[in-house]
Amino acid sequence: MPHFTCPACHAGIDLQHPDTRLYGCLRCGALSSFASGFPTKAGKVAQSKIKQLIPMGTTGTLRGNEYTVIGYTERAGVGAGYSWAEYVLMRTTDRKVFFLSFSDGHWLLVENIPMEFPEITAASFGQTTRVEHEGKSFELFNRFSARYINITGEIPWDLDYQRNIRCLEFIRPPEMISFEMTHRNSKPDIDAFKGTYIYPKEIKKAFLNGHFPPARFGIAPAQPFLEGLRPREFGIAAILFCVLAIFSYLHFNGNRQNRQIMQEHFDINDSTINKALLSPSFKLDGRTSNIEVDIMTDLQNNWCAMDLTLVNETTGEERTIPLEAAYYRGVDGGESWSEGDSRQKAFVCSVKPGQYHFTVTTATEKSGPNVHADVTVFWDVPTAWNEVLLCLLFAGMAIALLAWQKYRETVRWAFSDINHQK
Repeated sequence: MPHFTCPACHAGIDLQHPDTRLYGCLRCGALSSFASGFPTKAGKVAQSKIKQLIPMGTTGTLRGNEYTVIGYTERAGVGAGYSWAEYVLMRTTDRKVFFLSFSDGHWLLVENIPMEFPEITAASFGQTTRVEHEGKSFELFNRFSARYINITGEIPWDLDYQRNIRCLEFIRPPEMISFEMTHRNSKPDIDAFKGTYIYPKEIKKAFLNGHFPPARFGIAPAQPFLEGLRPREFGIAAILFCVLAIFSYLHFNGNRQNRQIMQEHFDINDSTINKALLSPSFKLDGRTSNIEVDIMTDLQNNWCAMDLTLVNETTGEERTIPLEAAYYRGVDGGESWSEGDSRQKAFVCSVKPGQYHFTVTTATEKSGPNVHADVTVFWDVPTAWNEVLLCLLFAGMAIALLAWQKYRETVRWAFSDINHQK
């Protein structure tokens, strides 16, 4: 590791990257050029606006690769009120340079990629609205110029920090393709970069020793939706699920017995209240299924209640089905009115095959008129409730996710200088 001293304050300089061209002193902020192999004064750029969160020299593992922080820069948009930080990382395995961009609590791991984009030229810089990379389409998000306002540590590339740099950003969350055009030897030169969104919890684990980084603000250009959840694909999956639910309904309900197993008449009055009445025994065969109980009464300005207890004659297992009906009507101010219903239904799931009977207890208004009740019970009834409820659940989730995504996209593109319509 080469050791030098700062020409301005004589602080020690220990370089870690073999191609370091520029160095910002950690003590005084003075810049040293290593163009000749030794440090010479090169000015000063030290107008820090952002707190440096990761100390110089920190080593951490991010997404399977070990990196060391060897530099730190801050950049600001020309004529704009925003700035962001970039940590210069050196990958341990091959000393390749990466950048860890930080802005408003959001992180982006950036690497230099080959400039294989024929649509991006100096003459047309900023005019292209889409680029293709690795079979993916990226949409133009921002066009701006930026300048360096702070440089600390090692810069292992040729950097003309005194000039403004024209920048383009194309996004396809969680990735971004960006371009920077500078002038080298009076000729325009374009560099291409690929960025991948990094979650704060990853930075916390890799570089901050378990401490939480600042909270995120807004929606970043490359920020994905809920760690990769894709509402559009979820919506397609919901549609496929509904189609499968329809086939499931047709398949399972096509073989339903829908068999009437009991039809009994009960008189409900003072003499039958709270007295157990037994139904004839009946057999439920086939698979575990359901029963539907239908009670029809002749209620008029009265109510009645029936507790039907389904008794398995082999196991003694009991399941009680409470039903209550009430029906009232009259005339008020010349207008007729009515409320309630003289008919009630109940649905019981997961009834096993076997020999059964009902024990029935009744209740009604004391000293009231006699109530006639006809009870009909069906076994293995076709039903679509499960399928309907699941379809409604998935459809509701898909609609909610799509609406939430639309809102987030509106927030994201509010920070873009591109007229975005989608």
